[in-house]
Amino acid sequence: MLFQIEFEFLHFCFQAFALLELTPSEKNIFRVCDTMKDMTTREPPPNDSAAPLVQRMFSFYEFIHGLSLKIPKKDRFGIFLKVENICLDTAELILSASLETRNEKMAYLKRARINIELLKRLFRSMCELKLIPPKTYMAAAFELQEISKMANGWIRYLS
Repeated sequence: MLFQIEFEFLHFCFQAFALLELTPSEKNIFRVCDTMKDMTTREPPPNDSAAPLVQRMFSFYEFIHGLSLKIPKKDRFGIFLKVENICLDTAELILSASLETRNEKMAYLKRARINIELLKRLFRSMCELKLIPPKTYMAAAFELQEISKMANGWIRYLS
């Protein structure tokens, strides 16, 4: 009886191997190596809106997003939410300015400059309310000053 069970088990295994022999290999379906090589070595398409100011503003938003867990919950949905929304609006304005024609850029950049100044004031208020430590405020203020310089330089270039 024991031999019969072992034989049935082996017979089942042999059937599984027989089915594997009949299936086409990966090479017959498509060339896997070429596909994987193309997928891993290709660069992403060039970013036409890769103006340095656009990149800087989105990296600043990443900085702000990282702060969200360190802010108390009652303030996270108050002043911090306003800061986050203004930052996203500013990033949208700068991105829009980078994609518009030369004559239409100025309006977007002027509104973005106002938002940047507002962000500076809000960060100062957050530091005074002790929502963020002074070290974080200094890092944010430095980054906002650099963004402001870049925006003002772009405005001067256009006028």
